[in-house]
Amino acid sequence: MKKEFLTTIAFALLFSGTFAQLTKAPAYPLIAHDPYFSIWSFTDKLNESQTKHWTGKEQPLIGIVKVDGKAYNFLGLSEDQKDITPAVQKSVQITATQTTYQFICGSVSLELNFLSTLLMNNLDLLSIPVDLKFKIFFGCEHRNFIHHPCHARLYCCNSIELWFTISYQSCSSISIPAA
Repeated sequence: MKKEFLTTIAFALLFSGTFAQLTKAPAYPLIAHDPYFSIWSFTDKLNESQTKHWTGKEQPLIGIVKVDGKAYNFLGLSEDQKDITPAVQKSVQITATQTTYQFICGSVSLELNFLSTLLMNNLDLLSIPVDLKFKIFFGCEHRNFIHHPCHARLYCCNSIELWFTISYQSCSSISIPAA
């Protein structure tokens, strides 16, 4: 009886850590092209911290959706948070080639999918120097589209730190007037 009890306890302790890793990851891959161009989320919620390189250097991506005039932050941290509400993250799922997040932003549900096309069976696709592909799906909940449409705008941007690997590199910019 004592041996069976100790065996049960040993299995419970051995496998309890394994099951904890099914729901949380130490970091979530967003863009993983190569060791030099790789962006990760180091928090369980995508909008709780800046996105970073796997070395820990900040490489901020910012994502905001405006629904019926109210702004919701779903990706990274924006500099001016006073008029922005954090989106409610419903879930995150990681597979071998993609990381998918689901959010609620007011009356809109948002699905954000970071997809890697780095598959070894397609060398043409593998040789593309930059792989910035992600899909976003909107769905208005709790509304009848005909009688009560929702108005949503999506804003995504990246910081200049994303394009430099060492701190002394410089950048110049130009302004392009809107058409």
